Amino acid sequence: MSTDETPSKRPLPLSGSPPRSPRRRWQFGLSTLLLVVTACAIVSWWYSREEPWDQFQKRFTEKIEKLGGEVVWGDMETPTRVSLESWGFSDRKAITDADLKELRRDLGRLGPFSLDLGGSPRARASITDEGLKHLSGLLRLECLCLRHTQITDEVLPHLAKLKGLEFVDLRDTSINDAVILKVARDNPKLVLWKGKQTSAVKTPSAIISGWTRDDSVPGVLGTDVLVSFEWTNIASRRSVELNDVAHFHAADGEPRVYAISAQDLLLSLHGPISDSGALIARLDISQQEAKVVWRAVAKPLGVSHSKYRHDVHIFAHGDRCVLVSDGAETFVETRDLATGALLKRWVY
Repeated sequence: MSTDETPSKRPLPLSGSPPRSPRRRWQFGLSTLLLVVTACAIVSWWYSREEPWDQFQKRFTEKIEKLGGEVVWGDMETPTRVSLESWGFSDRKAITDADLKELRRDLGRLGPFSLDLGGSPRARASITDEGLKHLSGLLRLECLCLRHTQITDEVLPHLAKLKGLEFVDLRDTSINDAVILKVARDNPKLVLWKGKQTSAVKTPSAIISGWTRDDSVPGVLGTDVLVSFEWTNIASRRSVELNDVAHFHAADGEPRVYAISAQDLLLSLHGPISDSGALIARLDISQQEAKVVWRAVAKPLGVSHSKYRHDVHIFAHGDRCVLVSDGAETFVETRDLATGALLKRWVY
């Protein structure tokens, strides 16, 4: 630069104050930076202090057993089962709202799970509407049993907010049917089971005949193993044979039929005095020659015998087939209504 040249000067503002440098778009002060670093450190510390999974399993199992309950840990295919059912025995107290509040954080660590908080005919459970509010935010709670509890209509809207919840057993409660219908209508994914699901279509009368058994295979309680049978609509005389039924064990098989429409049926067959599981089939009787759309077997619980009567309910819920089996224990299966593929299975 020559001596004759002088650097250009910006004119000063009229006020005479020095010019301000332009503010950068993302400019933070030192105090803000310190707050961000501190927050990250707290989060890192929180996750690092979480106990290892095996230690958590041991501690949680002991906590549930201390409350008189049971935990059956699941895997990638089977949800974990947490049972806190009250039977009214003197050495086993009923779980309370306070107990459920204490369990809330641990329940949040579980993967998909079912939770049994019900009572029994001899002892109603102590859980109330207030206690169930502690379940809020449990996104992986899928199945909830509230049989023989003291809950009221007010709790259903709160339960419906649990995004992962798919099935609630409400049998032997004072919940109003009209409230169930309203909540179910607003939450089509959620099944609220009160003990009976009536089809809007009259179920056709039918008979089961043509039993074929395999005497060479020992069955439950010494009965034979069912190989095939025939279902016949009494009015139309249309029949369909179900064979090759995976050696389904049944003692005097008891059928259940649910009408999706007048010509589209769900059929189940189970042994009423044995742990038989259930045969499930969807039947198309629209043509003169009825046909099986799909069939499946709901596997039994695996107990050697049962002193309880075994009963099964089957019904359609939206695009799903739902089966509820009551025996030594209760299990629920949901299947794709179109294909029969198993979607979920819970035991409680």
